[in-house]
Amino acid sequence: MMDLSFEAIHDVIHPTAAFSQGSGDGDGGRSSTSSYAGSKDCGDDDEHHNSIDDDAGWTQSQLNPKNRIDSLAPMSQPLWRIDGSAGFGTQFYAYPLFLDGPPPMHIDVFVHEGASYPAVVRELLDLDVSFHTKDAGRVRRLGIAQHILRILHWHTTKEDGSLRQGVVKNLYNNGPFGSRIVIDNLSCHIHESRIAISPNYPLENDLISYQELIRMWGLVDDESLPPEVSIDRVHLVRQLHDSISEVYVDNDVGDQPGEPERTIVVLKSLTSGVKYMYQEIRALLKDIPRHEYILSKPLHIVTKQCLFGRKRGVIGFTMPFLKAGSLRDALPLLRVHGRLHRADQLRWARQITEAMCHVWHEGHSFYPDLRLDNVVLTAPAPEGDAGLVDFEQRGVWSSFSAPEVDYVENVRLVAFDDQDFDFAIPEDVCREFKKKLVLCYDAAMTEKTDASTTPAVQSGNSKLKTPSKRPLILRLEEEVKYSNPALSYNVSWSCLTKTEQEAAMVYMLGRLMWCIFEGMSAPHHGAIWQSYSREPELEFPTFQHSCPEQKALVLRCFGDAGAKEQSRFVRWKSKLYMKQGVKANSSTSPSPMYELVSDDLVGKARLYWKEQLDEGEAWLQHRNEQLHMAAVSHDASCGEGSTKMVDGIDPSTASKTNEVSAHGRPTLNQVLKWVKELESQV
Repeated sequence: MMDLSFEAIHDVIHPTAAFSQGSGDGDGGRSSTSSYAGSKDCGDDDEHHNSIDDDAGWTQSQLNPKNRIDSLAPMSQPLWRIDGSAGFGTQFYAYPLFLDGPPPMHIDVFVHEGASYPAVVRELLDLDVSFHTKDAGRVRRLGIAQHILRILHWHTTKEDGSLRQGVVKNLYNNGPFGSRIVIDNLSCHIHESRIAISPNYPLENDLISYQELIRMWGLVDDESLPPEVSIDRVHLVRQLHDSISEVYVDNDVGDQPGEPERTIVVLKSLTSGVKYMYQEIRALLKDIPRHEYILSKPLHIVTKQCLFGRKRGVIGFTMPFLKAGSLRDALPLLRVHGRLHRADQLRWARQITEAMCHVWHEGHSFYPDLRLDNVVLTAPAPEGDAGLVDFEQRGVWSSFSAPEVDYVENVRLVAFDDQDFDFAIPEDVCREFKKKLVLCYDAAMTEKTDASTTPAVQSGNSKLKTPSKRPLILRLEEEVKYSNPALSYNVSWSCLTKTEQEAAMVYMLGRLMWCIFEGMSAPHHGAIWQSYSREPELEFPTFQHSCPEQKALVLRCFGDAGAKEQSRFVRWKSKLYMKQGVKANSSTSPSPMYELVSDDLVGKARLYWKEQLDEGEAWLQHRNEQLHMAAVSHDASCGEGSTKMVDGIDPSTASKTNEVSAHGRPTLNQVLKWVKELESQV
């Protein structure tokens, strides 16, 4: 069986596996085959401990004193608290309880990945489970969380400890935003664990002041913009997940007696890739007009004085705190308790579709981040309304995204493989795939009449930056500091035409509505990246709870080719498997049945991904040729009153009928019309 690890992501899960140089020995030479169905639980809460091989010997035995951990029971008076994790079990949100309302400096604890430790340590500390477990409640039950608390406690109370209270207080008050507490070694004995503090100086170089952002976006600095507040006035309550914290802001005091002095809000901040957050702020302040079901309008822009220079850089923004949470957690509970009613399902589907239509038609933008985590309720379910958050435009996992997006995304992943990895693919392969990515982008740009004359990055105040010989689509991926591009930083979606972008949004909407109508937390169980407290019992595209009209609505969103199975790899008991021999569902098992295999995963993945890349390349080549032919045909007939065809569609007709999109899918307006019709019949 193969462990979940960064190497497994590269050599099995991602398309980089097609060029893997590995021998396939990462599974330890063991093979396993299991039947798998929708009723299985992949959460692994009851599977923390996997038995170590009997032949591991004395060095791996828990009877060996060097492998014994004194205690993993909850501490009676801890000095720190763990609020969750990220980074596939390498990053933990640690809150210093001895500080009263510290600023939200996003100072997390980092450890080396679990796969790098001996089996006995992985078992004792639940490191395999921590790879896919993120929420605070389940993370705190893991051995690694309790062990980290003891290590932090030791280094806080020790006379010469690395985390003495004065050191930690100074780090929170004067250190760089997003600094790290790094545990160099996870020894079974806490006094042997070494800690280093890693200041995040590179981030400061990427930060931009609020005034400079306003200038770049061409906005007027007046009362219509959210006020700037210093991070010193913002106080951390708890870290909710990687980019979201619950905080309160000083001086949020009401004018009337009896009003609360502390208003709890949410802080959105990033410690890397800050360019995505700046693009999100621009979208919310400038590009997308206000809408009832877009729930992340900024209340404050939070800044911090950088240690070098006089710059006050924007580190995040606040937005309303919606306690009800997301649809992901609400849907399974409602269904289990018989409270998931059709009227509420269709109301949520309509509200989400209205928000998508608003982003597309009024914001002239796309929303590639549609998944249940990003659909938030304004009040506890089922009464609350549904709305969208997260406008970074980074995209979603393949379980939600459209096939054509995955085709381009696969090219991008290979093109920009991290060459710092020991198992990186050859550079000449990366260069070849970068050329393919440029071809995809150039083909999409033929839809625009000025595509051949505007290859530069355009800023919000209509000034062009100095042209570069480097293709724009590659620069968008490679640049670290925010440049206010006219395009999104999402390279794969930027390689799509306008009609393809809308069609991809419709596809995601279909996947999401399946989850709503079936009451599931995700389209598939056993997701590699994250486990859920309530894993879905059904797998897409099985329909068990939807009425015929709801089923028809969902299937229409997938167009001529229908829905496609886009992932062959699955997590089972915190190990990696590949699906094989998919069988149709039966009366005893409503979800599809398939075998899970674990032998020679690297070899099997290499063959699988070569086939997938070949399929995607053929599709993209045909698509690129069609777009170029449409452009040539249009240019040849200019002056004759002809209309340029895009993706085989007449845009002028599409705008009038609101029924036509790429790949035989309906438009967002058509989906909204159908949802409203169904809602009116309930």
